[in-house]
Amino acid sequence: MKSYHRGIGWVGFLAFICVTGCKSTNPLEAVRLNRQAQVYYQAGHIDQAMDLLQESLNRDYENPASHYWLGQCYEQKNNPEKAIFEYEVAVRFTPSMELAQLALIRVLHHQGRIDESIQATKVFCKNKYGLASNIMGLAKDFADNGMDHQAVLIYKRAQEVEPDNPIPSIILADFYHAKGQKNLEISSLTEAFMIDPYYPGLTRRLGTLGQRVKVPEPKLIKPPPRIQYDLSDM
Repeated sequence: MKSYHRGIGWVGFLAFICVTGCKSTNPLEAVRLNRQAQVYYQAGHIDQAMDLLQESLNRDYENPASHYWLGQCYEQKNNPEKAIFEYEVAVRFTPSMELAQLALIRVLHHQGRIDESIQATKVFCKNKYGLASNIMGLAKDFADNGMDHQAVLIYKRAQEVEPDNPIPSIILADFYHAKGQKNLEISSLTEAFMIDPYYPGLTRRLGTLGQRVKVPEPKLIKPPPRIQYDLSDM
């Protein structure tokens, strides 16, 4: 009997949560509150922005944008741990949300949680598509901020999305050159050479690094047989 009453109690409790939760859920209102919060944030009124974002999440807790902007507010309030939590929630709800992913990678790194930052970068790379040039721009931003491990992972992602483009390998070689990592520079330049041995200056650069490479003879395109011209005129 006690088990039966306990079961009825849980059903009633869950029903209460469902009813009250359903009444407060309003995704459109959550978006409106989020937009208002961004206005306050941009104006430097962080506390007001946080209040609006909390209200937005009361309307729709699964809104990743509200979690992201709340994370931004916590950063402004010098509370990186809570910022990390909000970024992680945003990424869980929307793994492809680039702003939250990049913010999470950056804050984890600055908090000394390097391994976690690198792991978050790997997750980011799995979900990152688009032009290699755009991806390399993100990698450069990380490199400029001393986040070399993350930068290399993103440069390599640029190589993956455009495997027939030698430029990502050349840019990665430039990165290694700036770091004085000659062997890795040679490796990246060799990868670029394998993709396009005719890329201007590539053979000369490998030569200055002591690498002897042979540019293959260009393949001549044979003209079609005469009969094809005759048939095309019919």
